[in-house]
Amino acid sequence: MEVYGSRTGGGDVSSPTRPAGLRVFASTSDSIGLWWHPASDDVGVVGYDILRNGNVVGTSETTAFTDTNLASGFGFTYSVRARDAAGNLSPTSVPIHGTTQPGSSDGVVLVVAGDISKPQISGEHNKTAELVTAIKPSYVLTVGDNQYDSGTLAEFQAYYDKTWGKFKSITRPTPGNHEWADELNGYKAYFGAVATPRGNTYYSFEVGDWHFVALDSQPLADGVQGEQLSWLRQDLARNKKACVAGYWHHPRFNSGKYGDDKNIAPFWTELLKVRADVVFTGHDHHYERIKPLNVSGKVDEANGLRSAIVGIGGGSLYTQIMPREGVEKSFARHGVMKLVLTGKSYSWEVIGTDGTVLDKAGPYTCR
Repeated sequence: MEVYGSRTGGGDVSSPTRPAGLRVFASTSDSIGLWWHPASDDVGVVGYDILRNGNVVGTSETTAFTDTNLASGFGFTYSVRARDAAGNLSPTSVPIHGTTQPGSSDGVVLVVAGDISKPQISGEHNKTAELVTAIKPSYVLTVGDNQYDSGTLAEFQAYYDKTWGKFKSITRPTPGNHEWADELNGYKAYFGAVATPRGNTYYSFEVGDWHFVALDSQPLADGVQGEQLSWLRQDLARNKKACVAGYWHHPRFNSGKYGDDKNIAPFWTELLKVRADVVFTGHDHHYERIKPLNVSGKVDEANGLRSAIVGIGGGSLYTQIMPREGVEKSFARHGVMKLVLTGKSYSWEVIGTDGTVLDKAGPYTCR
């Protein structure tokens, strides 16, 4: 915030001069180093504010600053302003653009997120879509509630399609409870055959050493197991890949607003039986990384199933987080997960809409 007007009374009322010559002197995959010429003041400059994309992200008493914990391969706009001892601020410098170096080219990159397009706060899913554009993934995995409020085709076309729709050809979606408000009619019409192979809203596919199962958790959440559970058992029995990941909407174990969901236990149990590696879900609008848990929700590093809740794609955030057993990290901020598969190992970063890395996990090795 900046306040403009006339100051009354005595004391130092003169602002420092505008800093000049701002430039990037170094960059890595997660940092950008800045340097500029000193500003002048009739009393004396005591420090500088550094702004990234218009927001203050740090201060410096010298004419240099290194911005850290940034996502690799992302671009940012920087400017600086000077301060004197009386709190007078200089005009902001001419902005410049800086870009972090690309990360490792090894592995397959995927983006994971859910609870995405909400008409009432459309700016947030636009920002998360910009993250996906910068990440350049090979696949986008959605963990349900792609489109609010009822997931109708008209809503998909008016909102989701204008932002995340640009990744439709590489998206492997799953539905959430909001798509079920329209009996999945809009969801099926929008995503087409990729979301309903063989006419089902659940399916599997393979990426390198990985076998992914994309499930529809709403029937199970309603207490209806149906044919999906039989299909899951058969699909996992046929799998020949070393690594297994599952993703759907409702979390089995969860520290957020909705808590643990016992109705989802059959999915969890079947994946535990085949020693699957990781599960991604949404529904609660926050991020949560959880250690491997057994069927009872107890930490079991050797035999349990690792999981993460990634309901931060653009919907209104839920801040009611009371960390349960096994939680390693949790927060309520918009962003996406950048998941990297490297042979039989995997790791991820959660990147916020300001381009900073909010969490890192792994690398983990498949079992």
